[in-house]
Amino acid sequence: MHRRSETMCQYLKGSNDGARCSVVNTLIRDIEDADIRLCMNRHYEACSYYMFALRKCVLTMMAPDAAFGTTFKC
Repeated sequence: MHRRSETMCQYLKGSNDGARCSVVNTLIRDIEDADIRLCMNRHYEACSYYMFALRKCVLTMMAPDAAFGTTFKC
């Protein structure tokens, strides 16, 4: 059995109004090019918002503070 983190996008969050993408802090249904099926399968890395979040994480880790051993959680 697979863990939730492997089968669903880590940026997919639930709210009282529906599923929300925490990268853009918007409901999935309100994002023009989003598809909830992509968020909930193993191929969510094809999502442009997910890739944006990963790029942002890498750039954050490349900051000068990273050279001094500061760890960042993406």
